[in-house]
Amino acid sequence: MSLDVSLIVGRLLQEKLSGSESYELDLLLKKRDAYFIPSKKVKARVRLHLEGGKATPAPPVAPALSQHKVKNIMNFCKDFNAATKDAPSGVKLPVDIFVFEGGELEFHVLNMAASDLIKQKAGITKGSALTGREKTVGSISIKDLFEIAEYKFNDMNAKDILGAVKILMGTAKSLNIDIVE
Repeated sequence: MSLDVSLIVGRLLQEKLSGSESYELDLLLKKRDAYFIPSKKVKARVRLHLEGGKATPAPPVAPALSQHKVKNIMNFCKDFNAATKDAPSGVKLPVDIFVFEGGELEFHVLNMAASDLIKQKAGITKGSALTGREKTVGSISIKDLFEIAEYKFNDMNAKDILGAVKILMGTAKSLNIDIVE
């Protein structure tokens, strides 16, 4: 059975549009507003995946930041933990750290990884090790992918919600998760 993703996403969009005429425009404006612009000239950008509220000045934080001569790694850990104290336990959050001349830094916490969200919606803990060669490990509906796309839209490289859903379909397929209507 072949799924017509455009048709299903179009129907879901119609449901959303019934409440607000500018739904897609609102999504794009929210994406623009969420775009993080550092305040100074950036010397280095480091991306780490850290458990919310549990960052410590030990690996992987210390080696990643000390090579860029960050002055106070402990302050970063305290600030990160304060910013992510409400995150679900056991979930690693991507964080972009911008290091400036003089060892100062700013950070921007992103939403959970798409693969983690898909696994959570599919009710599994791990994707397949051999994509396409093993039985599928779970299933997810396009409506669930649509909800994830709404949540992750600011962090995704997609110009519209349909493109975001298609990206998530590829992620689900790489985890060997079936996509159902």
